[in-house]
Amino acid sequence: MDNSLITPEEIRKNRLKKKKRKRGLLIALIVILSVIVLLAGSVVALFLRFYGRSNYLADRDVDEAVEEYLNEVLPRWEKENDGNDGNGEEIATVDEEIEKALIEENSLTVEDLDEGALENIYNLLLVGVDRRDRSWNGNSDAMILITINKKTKKIYMTSFMRDLYANIEGVGVRKLNHAYAVGAGPLLVRTLQTNYGVSIDNYASVDFSDMQQIIDILGGVDIEIKDYELPELAEVGIYNTGMQHLTGAQALRYSRIRHHGNADFERTQRQRVVLNRLIEKARSLSAIEFIKLSDQVLPLVTHNLDQGRTLDLLTDLPSIIRYEVVEQRIPYDGEFYIQNEILIPNDINATVTRLRSVIYAAE
Repeated sequence: MDNSLITPEEIRKNRLKKKKRKRGLLIALIVILSVIVLLAGSVVALFLRFYGRSNYLADRDVDEAVEEYLNEVLPRWEKENDGNDGNGEEIATVDEEIEKALIEENSLTVEDLDEGALENIYNLLLVGVDRRDRSWNGNSDAMILITINKKTKKIYMTSFMRDLYANIEGVGVRKLNHAYAVGAGPLLVRTLQTNYGVSIDNYASVDFSDMQQIIDILGGVDIEIKDYELPELAEVGIYNTGMQHLTGAQALRYSRIRHHGNADFERTQRQRVVLNRLIEKARSLSAIEFIKLSDQVLPLVTHNLDQGRTLDLLTDLPSIIRYEVVEQRIPYDGEFYIQNEILIPNDINATVTRLRSVIYAAE
C-alpha cells in the first residue's frame, strides 16, 4: 500500500483501533486471571476446610507425653494390672539371652538405605487401634504399611503382625502392638523403622469403632465368606457362605476373626481384603462423591500428615488409586519361630532384606 495515500485522520483512527484491541486483550487477561485466582482460592479454601476437620497430631506433641508415661504412668499401671495390657492380656517378653542376641543381630535400619531407593517411594502406615476406652492409646492390632511406588506403579500392602518381635525404645523387647500402647503413632513408626529397616513417611490411625463408621459411610463391602468363618459372623447376622454384602459392624467382625482358620495369620489377610474392597469403592467414586465422603471420614482419622503432604497426596490420588495392589505379610511363612507368643524372624536381617527388595523395587 502507498502510505502517501493515507490521510492523518485515517492514521488517527488506526491508532485508536490498536489501543482498543490492546485494552480488550488486557481486560480479557484480567478476567481470566481473576477467574483463576477465584478458582484457586476456592480449591485452597475447600482443602483447608477438609484438612481442618481431620485430627492432625504433630509428633512432638505426642512425644512430650511419652517420657512421662514411660517413667511414671506405665510402671504404676502395669503393677496395678499385674503386668497386663489395657485389654487384660499378659504383656509378653522373651528370655534375656534371646533378647540380647536379637538386638545384636538386628543391624539393618533406615540409615542403611540408599537415597536412590527412596526416590518415587511414599510409605504410609495405617493403624487399626483396639481399646476399650480413651484413657490409653490402645494396642495397634492392625498395622499395614502402604507403599506407593511410582517406579513400578504398584501399591505394596504389607501387614506387620500384632505379635511380631520388636525392640521398643525405652521399653525393651515386646510384641509390636505394644509400641502404640506406649507411644502412639510416632513410637510405632520409630519401632518399625529401627527393627525392620523401612522408611515411613507418615501414619494414620483409626479406632476399630471409627473404622466401622468409615465402612458404613462408604456403603459397606462385598466379601467372600468361608464356612469356618460363619460361627463368629452369625453373631452379627451373616449366616451364608459365598459373596456377602457386609455392613461396617459385620466387616469389622470379619477382619477381627482370630480363632478360626489360620489364626492371626489369616486375620491380617482379612484386614487386607477389607482394605482392598475400600480401595475398589474409592476408585468408582466421582469427584463430588469423593468430596462428600471425605468430609465425613476425615474427622475419624488421627494422623501426622502436614498440609503440604496431604495436598500432594490428594493431587496424585487419581492416578495412584489405579495402581496394582501387591500384598505380603511380616513375618514371612516358614521364616520365624515363636517364644512366649512373640513371632521372631529366624534371621531378622534376611527378613528386612526381602521386605526391602519388594517395596523398593525399581521395576
